Amino acid sequence: MIGRRSVPRFASRLLVAFLALCALVAGCASTDLAGDSTAGGSPTDGSAASVAVPAVSTAAESGGVLTVQHQYGATVIPSRPTRVITLLGSWTDTLIALDVPITAEYVQQGFGGKYNRFAWTPEHVSEVHAVPSLQQVNVEELAAYQPDLILAGYVGDRAIYDKLSKLAPTIPVIATDSVMDTWQQITTTAGEIFGRQDQARSLIDEVDAKIDRFTRDHPAIEGKTADFTQLGLDNQIYAVVSATDPATRLLSEVGLGMSPQLRAIPANGMGRVMISNERVGDLAADLLLAWPLVGGPPAYDKVPGWAALPAVQSGAVLYLDNDNAAAFSYPSVYSVPFALDLLAPAAAKVR
Repeated sequence: MIGRRSVPRFASRLLVAFLALCALVAGCASTDLAGDSTAGGSPTDGSAASVAVPAVSTAAESGGVLTVQHQYGATVIPSRPTRVITLLGSWTDTLIALDVPITAEYVQQGFGGKYNRFAWTPEHVSEVHAVPSLQQVNVEELAAYQPDLILAGYVGDRAIYDKLSKLAPTIPVIATDSVMDTWQQITTTAGEIFGRQDQARSLIDEVDAKIDRFTRDHPAIEGKTADFTQLGLDNQIYAVVSATDPATRLLSEVGLGMSPQLRAIPANGMGRVMISNERVGDLAADLLLAWPLVGGPPAYDKVPGWAALPAVQSGAVLYLDNDNAAAFSYPSVYSVPFALDLLAPAAAKVR
């Protein structure tokens, strides 16, 4: 059957990297970022359930400061930041594209690309720290940078956000209905924060043009289906079932929707579910994205029924690895074009 039970502890740690649903949050909470939930500094109180549509208030609209609304309330940025810390690849990419200096960045060990830099991320100057999880960020180390802005993204819970926000104004996930902001949202917000709105708009237009070109080059995919899967160390397939997952959103931008079989499964706050071997045949999408954590593409061949799937038969499968899968998980003006290049050969097989 299609399982909706909690995944085993060891598997859940691996699934942290799966589409950034728990970006930089795997593992047990450490004493560094675990603690009281009393906010300090600039953020105001709020909850993900009660916050209205995310927005950025410009300086003129908010009395000389900029306010970013997000899942935990709102963060006030009193002046143009100059010492910026990033905890998410999407923010790192965006600041590079906007020519904004990065003081330091934190990446997840094993899922930050070769040499802790993704292939699509341009070389740049910053201090890079690889950590097992966001909860294991050394607070004293981070505080020593004297940041005036922390661009965090998904932090796991309010307590971690509160801990970070005591050090500097902190931006978690901006959207209230997702664990990952869209690349458009991040680019637009960064443009507002750093006064580079025109440059941000140009970046968005450039990526939109590449998406349009991709759809023109692959007209057969319009209205077809694509599913994103991962093969864990337990030899179980996990599949994305959330409409707000970054991979789902990117695929939809080029005309590929989730298969009806997966779309019918309630996400139940998880975003992905285990597909039992008996139901592998439900992965009947026209195109499949397959990410084996170990063993490469041959690992999928050991799954009963995999070879008989329509996309496998037609060759419309994109096999990913731990270095490039994040192109679909950490959306940015750099990762989206990279992901489209990866997707092109499989898309060409769709009929």
